[in-house]
Amino acid sequence: DFRPDTVVCDFYLPDIDGLQVLRAVRSLSESGITVIVITAGCGGEEAEKTLRREADFFFQKPLDLRRFRDVLQTSRGNGTARTAIAV
Repeated sequence: DFRPDTVVCDFYLPDIDGLQVLRAVRSLSESGITVIVITAGCGGEEAEKTLRREADFFFQKPLDLRRFRDVLQTSRGNGTARTAIAV
């Protein structure tokens, strides 16, 4: 059963929005998964507040790449990160 250490999710996805992904990840019992949300805009103030409250990290585009890299390195914990890339 694969469980990544970190999920990086754009808010705007073709078939599901980032908030649904965030809530699905959070629903996993004892997930311990770091969730990073990236967006160019959230479609409203309430959506942005929710994302900021529920995500571990929240980035607006354009990304501050230095901060993003630092967050990724921190979320990897002990250096044994499990990695998968989905596009």
